[in-house]
Amino acid sequence: MTDAASETPAHGPLPVATLARLQAFDGSIWLVLLLADLGFLTLAVLEGELGAEISLEVVLWALLPPIVLGSFAAGHLLCAHGLRKGQTIGIRLLRVFSWIGLLRFPFGSVSSFLTLRALRPSASGSPARARGPLIATFWVLWQLEVVLFLVFLTDAPSFGTASRARAKRTMGDIRSIATAVESYATDFDTYPKAASLEELARIISPDYIRQLPLKDGWENPLVYRVTPDLKSYAIASPGKDGKFEETDLWKYTEAFTDKVEADIVFRDGKFIRAYDPGHAAHP
Repeated sequence: MTDAASETPAHGPLPVATLARLQAFDGSIWLVLLLADLGFLTLAVLEGELGAEISLEVVLWALLPPIVLGSFAAGHLLCAHGLRKGQTIGIRLLRVFSWIGLLRFPFGSVSSFLTLRALRPSASGSPARARGPLIATFWVLWQLEVVLFLVFLTDAPSFGTASRARAKRTMGDIRSIATAVESYATDFDTYPKAASLEELARIISPDYIRQLPLKDGWENPLVYRVTPDLKSYAIASPGKDGKFEETDLWKYTEAFTDKVEADIVFRDGKFIRAYDPGHAAHP
């Protein structure tokens, strides 16, 4: 077992204390990201945004980010501990992280190059000059760059995934309402006469549907309309933005969309406007 002081001369004027603090800082950042990811994952499970039937593939994709984040957090914190205690594992992990960091241009490349230079024994016997403050500056800039990249990479798609799940849930609720309306029409040869979902609920619930959904996935009120002759009906959601494109639900033409802000309209047994990114991309 060696201490930090005895290990420093073998690697030139290595700023061990500075690098240990940087590794602890890095480990703390990854730990915070891990806790945030676990929080988002917990909310997704509680809100049912992973789907009613959770497959093995969904579980693996959901667990991959926390496993990666946890590994980096543990690795950096272990590196910091090793550097402080003068253990060989601290230097080894620091070298691994530095080689990986060379790929992160520009700040990661500079900080990793300076760190590897400080770790390299001098061939001439006179150690190369290691600039601790310069390494620290570029290392911090590198980590901030990594954090911003991860926030963009993970959080934005997470919110997108939540919106897509809400759109699909809204379509499922609308189809359930339509099934109940169609069942009512089968018995009475006419669609229910109602000016709102609340009024419709009093007519068809609980005989045709146990609990009628009143709002879409974004908590916007769903709309039910029926023609004066009670021969045609429509059920609609204004989408994520909460604004209808048309005041008359019979003015919509049939189309598919990959935008969660678009209206969702079901009319007379089929979706006139529906969220279907695959169909929209390949009409």
